[in-house]
Amino acid sequence: MCRIGLRLPSMKTLALCAALLAGNSFLAADCGTSKQFGLDGSQRISGILKDPSGSPIPGLVVELLNGKTVVRQFRTDNNGKLDLAQLPSGKYRLRIISQPLCAPKIDCGTNLCTVNGTLRINERKAKPIIVY
Repeated sequence: MCRIGLRLPSMKTLALCAALLAGNSFLAADCGTSKQFGLDGSQRISGILKDPSGSPIPGLVVELLNGKTVVRQFRTDNNGKLDLAQLPSGKYRLRIISQPLCAPKIDCGTNLCTVNGTLRINERKAKPIIVY
């Protein structure tokens, strides 16, 4: 942890703090894209996406990917609800593009997919806040 007192920090201290902050973001994995999930048949997937404190996230832009191709783009409604509509069978991933958040975890069984709607901060894309 870098502590900067009332005195102006030296350039060496600022450089060390910047390196430590930058180092943490390089070590973190980019979790903005979910792991691949497969649908054996046509399914509707929906859920409410929430921030780390549990509040719904309105207006969050999410992309549905098949391989590296964007199949559809969605936006959560005012209550944080994400509705991917009816999807044909295939292998997909979700990518959060409008905020530095990790993609939700999606678990698919035989006829049902569940969305873990509480998202965490994507440390790889979040910008540190430095207070002087």
